[in-house]
Amino acid sequence: MRPTTAPADNVVDINALLHPDTATEHPSCYDIVLKPRGRGRWKWAVRRSCGEILMSGSECGRAAARYKAERALFLLLNASASRAASVGGRAPDWL
Repeated sequence: MRPTTAPADNVVDINALLHPDTATEHPSCYDIVLKPRGRGRWKWAVRRSCGEILMSGSECGRAAARYKAERALFLLLNASASRAASVGGRAPDWL
């Protein structure tokens, strides 16, 4: 996943195009945002396609910020998959 600095308005949710009735109930499109802040500092955020920030942080280098953002995204997806599996014993259709 490439980091983006584009506003949420420029992000297209493919699930909303394919399944308009279920995409709003279960947004599954996430973005990783990396922004330089000051001298040698990078802020990172994982957000939904609607712009809601789910996790964020800052690191001293761009590579470290990208690593932390991708790790946070992985943990987020892993937690949601395990939660969905524990709810009904099987993964729902929207996963």
